[in-house]
Amino acid sequence: MSDKGPLTSPPEGPRSVPADETPIERVADSVMNVVVPGYDRKVRRILDDIDAEAVATQRLYGTEQALMDNRPTAEAPGVDISAIKALDPSFDDQQFLSLARESFYGIRKARALDNPALADGELSPKMLTELRNVVNGDVASHRHHLLPGLEVRTAVIQAVDVTDEKLTIVVRFHLEAEELDRDTTGRVLAGDFSEHEWDEDWTFWRDAAADPAPTDRQHMIEITNKEGWLFAHRGWAVIAITRLGAPDPLDPSNL
Repeated sequence: MSDKGPLTSPPEGPRSVPADETPIERVADSVMNVVVPGYDRKVRRILDDIDAEAVATQRLYGTEQALMDNRPTAEAPGVDISAIKALDPSFDDQQFLSLARESFYGIRKARALDNPALADGELSPKMLTELRNVVNGDVASHRHHLLPGLEVRTAVIQAVDVTDEKLTIVVRFHLEAEELDRDTTGRVLAGDFSEHEWDEDWTFWRDAAADPAPTDRQHMIEITNKEGWLFAHRGWAVIAITRLGAPDPLDPSNL
């Protein structure tokens, strides 16, 4: 019989002791190393991984902050939003452009899917009626209005106006997409597969005296149309859409 005593794990070299480790913590580590061989090394590896993740996260935050700090200005040269700020001190031009983009994509999605309900709350009553009319026309003629790869390349506040607590902001979108009209068999009726670039002016209107909370709550919490908003739209609605430059290669009467 061997008298060498109980078997133990092979030595792993001297353990590095953190400078801030207390005597009690050192004793606890020693006990855990008996129960779980290599315990302190495993814990140190976990802590190192956590530190590395924290550094990576901080680097990511720094990059995002740099992108935020270097964003293009929200207004076109010469556009003054002081009248908007005077009536609504909480107005944030960059946040407004975010909700403008959300409105744009929501309305274009409603158009492409022939579902005007997806644009509810984002269009004025007059514009919503126009959307319903063009969608009904497409459904009746088995025509689908598509913009594959649609992307907002830039968005900028082009003009502002304040009259009797009514706020108006024109946003100019620079867009890129294919423009196609297809029938139900997939046959191309108008447009082509090439990527086009064009500008559109979208006019947003808001009554500063009205309470937008019920509508915001409906679209952000209840999401009754299953297309909830990421941003409170605060009563802003689209009252006009104007295509600039080259004419629409599809039906120019389409919204």
